[in-house]
Order: sequence, then C-alpha cells, then structure tokens
Amino acid sequence: MRSGMMRGAVLLVALTLDRASMGTAGEPSGLSIVEGTDKEVTAVCTALVPGWEGFAADELRLTQLVGGITNLLWRVDAADSWCKAADDRICSVLVRRYGDGSEKLIDRTRETAVLQALSNSGFDVALVAAFSNGRVEKWLEGWKALTMEQMRDPQVASAVAAQIARLHTTVPQGVPGISPDDPALWRQLRSWLKQALQLDFPDDGAQAVAL
Repeated sequence: MRSGMMRGAVLLVALTLDRASMGTAGEPSGLSIVEGTDKEVTAVCTALVPGWEGFAADELRLTQLVGGITNLLWRVDAADSWCKAADDRICSVLVRRYGDGSEKLIDRTRETAVLQALSNSGFDVALVAAFSNGRVEKWLEGWKALTMEQMRDPQVASAVAAQIARLHTTVPQGVPGISPDDPALWRQLRSWLKQALQLDFPDDGAQAVAL
C-alpha cells in the first residue's frame, strides 16, 4: 500500500478538524499571492523555504498544476546543481494559494496549527511554511490522492481506518478549539449549515430549489 494513501486520509481528517515565517509554525508571514504571477510565487519561495534565500528567479523552475478545487497550485523546483550538493536540502515544493472565499468554509489559522501539531506528533504532513493566503509544502514524489475506486477497496478502507484511529489517539496539543471533550466535527458542520441556510439564489430558481 502506498504511504501516500495513508497520508491522504490523515490530511482529510486534519482538514475536517478544522507560519522567521511559519518555519516554526507561528503566525503567517505577511507575504501573499494575489495575481498568481511567477514573481509572487518566487518571492514566497525565496522568503520561506530554508536554503532558498539567495536564489534568483532563473534558479527556480515553476510549473502550475491543475486539479485543485479552489486552490491555485504550483510545483517549484530548485536548480539541480544546488540540490546535488547535499541530500538533506529541500529541492522541490508545492505552493498552495487558497481559493478566494475558502476561509468561510475552513478556518485557515486553525488548519495550519493542526497541521503543525500533527507534524510535531510524527505525522508526515509535509508543512514547510505558511503565508497570508496559502502555504508551502514539501513535494512528495509519487504520492497521490485516492481515487473513488480505491476508496471502495476494503484493504484501502482498512488502512484509512487504522490511520484515523492513530490520529484520534494523538490529540494535537496547544491548538485552540481542539479538544477530545468537544469534537470539532459537529461544530464545523453546524457552522456550514448556518452559512448554507443564509444563501440565496434570486436569479437561479433551480439552485434555490436544490438548496
């Protein structure tokens, strides 16, 4: 079983639980990606990725990725010559710019704190740093999200259940609003329901009926 499958399950649950920089997991840096330009992405990487501080734009290779639901995603690779100099260097990262308005559904401050707490507890969530409207993660070569067919596989489901059980026995410490005595799942669902009930589609009768 690919370890990426298990990580996917852990991240899914962490997100449901509803940044120096964030290298030490404090508050987000003041950097942001507004237009999604190469210049903005490069500025974020050279400011936040350890060892990349002196890189020029031509020493980084940017590839915009597809597949995000609301997020804008880039893979950024450092120059091969720099990477070959030492095995412990971060050579590739994923830059994630959060989708506009997604903060209404996900508490991004808490999300980052949970990811950092999980990382401190031994879960490989690959968090490198965070900025005002996104985060930087290590690029995990060969890892991928589960497909619908894989989710139906009993062997995969069993592995996912084992990882969820491990997560539930490792309560993130020092994260406001996260406590075994007050599960965040129900609080988050109630928040989403309240927002949904406030939606209105005056110019779209079909959506209004569906709601």
